[in-house]
Amino acid sequence: MKEIRFSNLVSPSGDFKRLEGLDAIIDSYQKLLSIKRGTYPFDPEIGTEITKYLFDLDDDVTRELVKDEVMETLSKEDRASVLNVDVIPLENQKAVYIRVVSKVNDKKVEINFHLSPESLQFVKYRLLEDV
Repeated sequence: MKEIRFSNLVSPSGDFKRLEGLDAIIDSYQKLLSIKRGTYPFDPEIGTEITKYLFDLDDDVTRELVKDEVMETLSKEDRASVLNVDVIPLENQKAVYIRVVSKVNDKKVEINFHLSPESLQFVKYRLLEDV
């Protein structure tokens, strides 16, 4: 059975916008990274704890912990495979730029997010090459 996802965006016709393919995966990634682990009692492993690291990103160990957390969290999205995650701290900010490289339908795609204590925002994506 094909999964159908809808965004919180409304189309010109007044209906919710239907998400498919890469748009649905990006939406799923953003939701998975935005949910605090343990929020859903019937699925306590969904979500992440990455925001707890945002106040101490000055060392490689903490950045590696964030990377591992992101990879583990996004592995729950079975329509894509995470190939690599880069965590880039932003100077003088308690925020990071997260670059995720994933395989989606035999395509390699880079998906970028900005994470701060206040929010996680999708920035952009680009196709890299066929896998």
